[in-house]
Amino acid sequence: MEIIWIYLIISILLLWIPAPFFYPESAKERMISNVYGFDFTLLNYMGCWQNWLDGIRAFAGAYCLINLAIFPDPDVEHADYLVMGTKAAILGIAIVLQTVHWHRIFFFHAPVVFIWGVTVVLSGWLLGVYAIVAAICASVMSNSLELKFWITAGVLAIFGYMLGHSLLPLALNVAVVIVPLALVYSFNNHLVALTISTEPEEEEEEADEGERDE
Repeated sequence: MEIIWIYLIISILLLWIPAPFFYPESAKERMISNVYGFDFTLLNYMGCWQNWLDGIRAFAGAYCLINLAIFPDPDVEHADYLVMGTKAAILGIAIVLQTVHWHRIFFFHAPVVFIWGVTVVLSGWLLGVYAIVAAICASVMSNSLELKFWITAGVLAIFGYMLGHSLLPLALNVAVVIVPLALVYSFNNHLVALTISTEPEEEEEEADEGERDE
């Protein structure tokens, strides 16, 4: 197995930095207040620049890992499996680090855009964008974060197979999408995500209601 260390280090740094590292204290408090369920809206989610940063660094990190960092040794039998296993381990650790966090309590962050970035690299632009569009459509139908992951995994598995995608990268992509679900279901909890705060609007509405009552 041939390793280009500079690209491997760059990919690990980009993929393994936990998303909440970029979140202000108020955002973390807002997230843990939603650990027992909240209404997710894609518009509020995409309004946070940190989520866009997650997608960019996930795409860059996954691209370095998959295409630039590790290559099979032609003289070693089954070297492709060894390389894919190494990449899968690095990506698996990355998803766990993006999902499981501690801030006074354990909470499970939904790495939606992070997984989108990884998906475009693993499955290509056509299938990746199709899976992302399906997840966005799911956002219109339901506010459930978990549903978006199930739909993304299903679209990747079904259409990836129909389009004749390579089995190993496709299976890895589906596994990456399912990891957050496996973690959150194992602890009987809910996924939460960073969204823009709507508290000022709620306070204004309460103030207006108070004035009307007077």
